[in-house]
Amino acid sequence: MAACACCAGRPPAGVALDRLFQARIRGHCPWFGSVVALVPDAATRLEVESALQDDPLTSARFRLG
Repeated sequence: MAACACCAGRPPAGVALDRLFQARIRGHCPWFGSVVALVPDAATRLEVESALQDDPLTSARFRLG
């Protein structure tokens, strides 16, 4: 079933990156200029890449480099 991003929810990788971003701007963690994602398998790597490319909020805050 297809749904828009607001109805379907956000991918877990996008949510995790959003929490990291929020912690950074609220001063709950040190300021950082880059993030390295250590993923256990190819499926998780694809999930992170998908969040960075397809999730509007995540792609506005982070970029795949």
